[in-house]
Amino acid sequence: MNPLIMLLIVTFVTDSNNIKGGYEMVESNETGKKSGKKGFLIHLLIYIVINLFLAIMNILTAPGYLWFLWVAGGWGIAVVIHGIAVFAS
Repeated sequence: MNPLIMLLIVTFVTDSNNIKGGYEMVESNETGKKSGKKGFLIHLLIYIVINLFLAIMNILTAPGYLWFLWVAGGWGIAVVIHGIAVFAS
C-alpha cells in the first residue's frame, strides 16, 4: 500500500479504559509522533499548493470577487486543528 495512504488511514479502536465503550483515534502507522508530524506537513503542503492554484485561477478569471479566500479560510481551520492535534500531544 502507498505510504501516503497509510499515513492518512485512521482506525477507531475501543478504549478499554472507558466504561462507556468510547473510541479513540489511533493511526494505523505505528511510528507515532514522526508519522503525525509528517502527515501534518503533507497536509500543509497540499493546502498551500492547492490554495495558491485557486488564488491564481480566481485572480485570472474573476478578480472582482476573491472567492478562493472562502476555501483557504475553511480549509485553514482544519489545518490549524490538525497542527494543534499533532504538536500539542
